[in-house]
Amino acid sequence: MKMRNNKAVGYWGIATAFLAVLIAMSYVLLRDGAPEGYPESLVMGLFLLFWAGGIGAAGYAYSHPRVEATVEPGTVRVVRRYPLRTRRDVYGPGDLGEARVVETKDSDGDPYFVLRLSTLSGDTIDLAEGHSREECDAALAGLEEALGRRPT
Repeated sequence: MKMRNNKAVGYWGIATAFLAVLIAMSYVLLRDGAPEGYPESLVMGLFLLFWAGGIGAAGYAYSHPRVEATVEPGTVRVVRRYPLRTRRDVYGPGDLGEARVVETKDSDGDPYFVLRLSTLSGDTIDLAEGHSREECDAALAGLEEALGRRPT
């Protein structure tokens, strides 16, 4: 069984697009100077704030991995892809902890669900997520069956 959580790719895209626009607008500002009627120090200060926010947001976005897990009875092979690196782990039967659906809230306050697999070393792997509890519960049932923890 293969499971993928591609949500981080959306974060990466938004952060990259924001930084690209910021680079372009900074080029225009350096080439043309501040708009007429506005002090250059004010405009430069605002751009510095945008840069600080953009770098912080990009750091946050790029710290989230795209997860691909191959699940076999008792074993999970996990590939976490970040924009600049890849991490590969293999968890055996003695390494795996509980798998459960965690309910949280999204930015609008609506219920949001995450299928989270824990390891005994304290690592967590988010295998699926979304607004549908049924989809996360079905993914959990498939995961448990693939791990051989529940009979079919």
